[in-house]
Amino acid sequence: MAGEAGTAKEALQLFRDLQPDLVTLDVMMPDEPDFTAKELFATIRRERVKTVIVVISASPRVPTAAQFLSQGALVYMEKSFLNFDELLRRLTFLFPDLKPRRAPSSS
Repeated sequence: MAGEAGTAKEALQLFRDLQPDLVTLDVMMPDEPDFTAKELFATIRRERVKTVIVVISASPRVPTAAQFLSQGALVYMEKSFLNFDELLRRLTFLFPDLKPRRAPSSS
């Protein structure tokens, strides 16, 4: 089962409802300043350690990547190099048993 959230608070509720094996987490989430992607990441790690987290960001700041990776993110991807097909390609490389609902476009 999959879900999509627009804010960190929505994502946390969806995470708790679905208990997913994989979470893709965008660093830039439109939330109040008191609840950030870093806090969401930490909550996911604390509540369900076996969930795999792939962090995605438009920010090329290496300290951000290093911080998420050191805290247990499996992968950190920059949006500037990413479209849906590339994300799907990378995820199917990391998770060979992943069954996408649609094939990547041939580009």
